[in-house]
Amino acid sequence: MYFNLANSYYKLNEIAPAIYYYEKALLISPNDKDIQNNLKFAKNNTIDDIKEVQKVGFEKILGNFTGLFHYNTWAYISIGLAILFLLFFIGYYFSQTTLAKRIFLWECLLFQF
Repeated sequence: MYFNLANSYYKLNEIAPAIYYYEKALLISPNDKDIQNNLKFAKNNTIDDIKEVQKVGFEKILGNFTGLFHYNTWAYISIGLAILFLLFFIGYYFSQTTLAKRIFLWECLLFQF
């Protein structure tokens, strides 16, 4: 939808909204060659020379880390860790010995974060 909207704006010679919607389309489908190609054409038609500010520091580290997986994969990872936390908590709650309680408690704390 964003790709088609961006193409419409580009054909109407409204470059700024076209670039905006091409970039939104890239967020949904980052490996689409057609979107990347059309975005390059739209950026070549701009009057100003806009330099992109590079990410530095914590923003770069966080972007690299969260970019490792797709957001659906991150959701599956978080659900899996929550289930592990619940299982270790149940083990802690029903264990009889002090050593077992300590082990389950440390595992709960590990999977809580």
